[in-house]
Amino acid sequence: MTAPSISSARLSPPCMDCHVEHRGAPRLSDVRDQACTQCHANLKTSNGTPSVTAKITSFTSAHPQFAALSRPDPGTVKLNHQVHLNANLRGPNGPVQLQCSHCHQREGSQVLPVNFEKHCASCHPLQFDARFTDPAPHKKPEIVVDFIRAKFTAYIGTHPDEVHLGDPADPRIMRPPLPPARDADEWVARRVADAERILWRKSCAECHTLAFHAGVPLPEVPPANIPARWLPRASFDHEAHRFMTCTGCHLKATLSRETSDVLIPGIEICRECHRPGPDSAESRCFECHVYHDWSKEKPVTGKFTVTAIHR
Repeated sequence: MTAPSISSARLSPPCMDCHVEHRGAPRLSDVRDQACTQCHANLKTSNGTPSVTAKITSFTSAHPQFAALSRPDPGTVKLNHQVHLNANLRGPNGPVQLQCSHCHQREGSQVLPVNFEKHCASCHPLQFDARFTDPAPHKKPEIVVDFIRAKFTAYIGTHPDEVHLGDPADPRIMRPPLPPARDADEWVARRVADAERILWRKSCAECHTLAFHAGVPLPEVPPANIPARWLPRASFDHEAHRFMTCTGCHLKATLSRETSDVLIPGIEICRECHRPGPDSAESRCFECHVYHDWSKEKPVTGKFTVTAIHR
């Protein structure tokens, strides 16, 4: 048998192609990029331009920038990240230094949505009157109004003498002084009107752009539209990246002042670790993309029991 030449030896497949026991614990999803690029390197459609990138050959050299970075943040909740990461912010119990994890908390591989009651209310309570320690609920305007009206109605029922007191000017809402109310109903109506101005024009407007329509008594609050997932065509595991600091990937977070800023890292940040070669993170297609659509998975009702199988 003639020994192979140098040129033919170079064309030989790697040992692990045949000796699969050296690959470690196998995963069926660990497929070569060719399984994907055989189509995605030259996508064509019969009726015009493809809706996705037509040519992708590898993550490290021929992969488009993440689509989310080409669009503004669709969220409507106003937030200045830079302000919230400043030192010595005023907190409920004194100065605080917020960290990313105070608001963006993880559960397994996912980052949970920010919740007003859990993450915001302690510093931004919806106070509407000094008579009460309970803030207004972070709910729809009609629920808020019902809450504050019930509060004032109960209060004046136990403090009836306040009906006969005049209302001093309130510089917060530019309201001049008013003479005493004629009865408890008018007193409650005045208090509710003042509370609404404070909430709609100040507290709520801190984060929401409210819409006021002629002939409609309550404002319209736009949907928050905060994306639950920024990369809908890919998967990302925060748990696997827990050894990194948040700002190690989200470089612009500490400098962002605008709600429209999209702060997910660009592909160049991912490529610093996910690249070919030794001591590098996996960079093949399967690391972020899956082929099977598990949302269409259906439950299977088996026909056998343990006893039936072992007969």
